[in-house]
This record gives sequence, C-alpha cells and structure tokens, in this order.
Amino acid sequence: MRSISLKFASAFALLAALTFVAVGAAMAQDGGKWNGGAYAGFGQVNWDKGTVAAPGSPSSGSSYNTQIEANIIYSGKQGPMDYLFRMRARGTQGNTEVKDFTEGTFNDGQLQTVRVRVGWNVSDAFRIEIGRLPSIGGVGYADLQFVRAPASFRHFNDNYAMWDSGAINLSFKVGGIKAGLAISADCQVACLAGQTLPASSTTIDAGTSTITVVKSTLASKNQSTMLPYVQADLGAVKVGFRYAASQGKAVGSYKEDDIDIATGGVTAVDSFTVDETVKSTGMVLEAAYTTPGFGVAFEYTGTTYKPFPSDVGAKDFKNTQIALSATFAGGGLVQYSTSKDDDGLPAASTAGVDKTVMSAAYLMDVGSGGQVGPEVVLASEKAQVTGAKEAKGTLIRLLLRTSF
Repeated sequence: MRSISLKFASAFALLAALTFVAVGAAMAQDGGKWNGGAYAGFGQVNWDKGTVAAPGSPSSGSSYNTQIEANIIYSGKQGPMDYLFRMRARGTQGNTEVKDFTEGTFNDGQLQTVRVRVGWNVSDAFRIEIGRLPSIGGVGYADLQFVRAPASFRHFNDNYAMWDSGAINLSFKVGGIKAGLAISADCQVACLAGQTLPASSTTIDAGTSTITVVKSTLASKNQSTMLPYVQADLGAVKVGFRYAASQGKAVGSYKEDDIDIATGGVTAVDSFTVDETVKSTGMVLEAAYTTPGFGVAFEYTGTTYKPFPSDVGAKDFKNTQIALSATFAGGGLVQYSTSKDDDGLPAASTAGVDKTVMSAAYLMDVGSGGQVGPEVVLASEKAQVTGAKEAKGTLIRLLLRTSF
C-alpha cells in the first residue's frame, strides 16, 4: 500500500509540474519570465549531545548528509496586476539525531512548497497582494544561506515575514520607504508552541498495583496574525521592522487517572478542560550595509508566549535570537546566530536554553550560473543539567549550485 501511495504521489507531483510548465509557456507570450535553480550539498555531520541518551537515541555519533533543493518560479505583469508562482522541492537525508532520518523529497517524493501570489498596484504608492505569500518582501537581510542546512545546523534568522502564509498584504511606498500591514488566518508566531499538554500514555507504576492513564487532546482554532511593518532602502543601507501578533483558540482536555489493578477502582489525579485564547508576539529588527566588495547584515528577534494553560501561574515564555552575516567579494559568506529561551519558571528548571550556530562558506563561479565550494558549520547548546557537557555538532560539506 505504501508503495502504491508513493507512486501516486510521485505521479501527481509530475503531473502538477507538467501542468505548471504548460500554463507558464502559454503565459510567457504575455511577457512573463522564468527563473529558478537547483542546489545540493553533501558532507558529514558529527554530534555529541553531552548526556547519556535513552536506548535507540545515541548520545554521540556521525552520519553522512545530503541536502537538495530545486525551485521553479514564474512571474509576470498584466497592466496594474502582477503574479508569481513558485514550486519547490527540497529534503535532507542523514541527520544529527538518527542516521537514516529523511525529510521532504527524500521521504515522500512530493513537492514541499507551492506559492501563488497575485498583486494589484492600485496606484504608484498603494499596493494590495493576496495569496500564499513568499514573504511580505524586502526581508531576510541576514538569511544568506547558500544551501539549506539540516535541522540542527540552521541559523536563527528570517522570522515572522508571512512565509507560506495565506494572507493579504497592504503596503504604501514613497521613495525608498515602505510601510504595510499583513493579515493572516494563521499563527505566524505560534499559538501553542512550547505550551502543549502532556502526551497520552499508559504506565504501570513500579512497585505498586496501579496503572496510570493519561489522556490529552489539544487543538488550536480561529488562528490569526496581524503584522505591521516598515522597511527603508537607503542605498547601501537597508533597515526593517516588523511586529507579529498572533492569537488562537486552544480547545482540548487533560485527564490523568490512577487505576487499581486488583479492584478496578479509579482515582482522578488531575483533570481539566481547555477552552481559552492563547496569544504570542514576535518583533524583528534588521539592518544591512552592502558595498560592491563587502556586506554585513544584522537581525534581532524577540518572541513572547503567554502562559498556557493560564492557571499554571508561570511567567511569559520568552525567546531571543540574534543573527549576523558578512559577505565578501568572490563568494565568501560568514554567519553567526544565537537563540536563548526563558520559560519563566524558577532557575532550578530548564530555563535558559542557549544555542549557537556559526558557519563559513566559499563558493567560486564555474561559469553559466554555476557555483561550487565548501562549507563548515558548528552548532552548540549549553548544558542545562548539572554534570552534563555542552552539546556540540559539526557539519562539513561540499556545495553545488546552479540557477537560470
């Protein structure tokens, strides 16, 4: 059955691609244009979690890793209207946690992203666009990855810009200054991240005759995000600000019972229902300075989740991320980023998860839009348990890129 499903998925993806090409070819007669490319990386990852892991989840090891991505983009303009279609397939094989882990294309043969955006230039200053947005535009100054890295080695940047979000984007532009508001029926920050109920489970308590049964359900409904933003292009200098405010309705229940094996008697340990509004906010500040031979970019992200469920008495959960990048003439790229959590609980808890990612890459041109070069990425996470070592990971790989 799985084989049949995979074949069907692959056939569907191929049919979609052929249809996309056929429609694009017809539209090209009206002045549209194609662009895109294919990117790949192959190397080795090494990791050490710094702790003694459970069986089946090694605390250290190494694995080969292959990362792939391909994009086909078609865009054009018809009078005051314009449009953009994008199809993307990407995936990874080989991961820092499980050697045979796969995601994306390697896993199911399907397209990962289809984006469609239609815009209306109401006037020279006012614009409306609707669709599955490829961002609000003019963002990601520090997001300069040559080829997407596997999960544990990705930089903390390019946040809250309506990526792949069904939204309407209203913008006003005067000279190099643009201000706007994007509205989405999706939690672009997060409605439930880091605040989920314990998973359902059944266990037999050691040394007793009791079975503990935990049942929980949780879903987020009526999601929405409001994202006002300002961007300024001042020649060599670019700056941006955006503020995402998300909310959703959390609906679910939690019940934990102790069942006596001999009598069947049930003792309710904990039980409650969830029906409340959950909120989160994210603020991004970014800036870039670019010259023909050198460029630097900075991005700061601050995220706050309100306590959930609201009766737990915890403070707000907060996350802070900083990303820096530098580019050099000839194909050099250096990046540094950090992410730090504060879950609002006492210091004895796991508050303050602190992660860092550093990378350096160099790609040389080999003609006709092709680039080749090496990349080294170092990732680390400070120990949160007394006596544990700092978790570390290393990725060394060869990158290949081509575009049209």
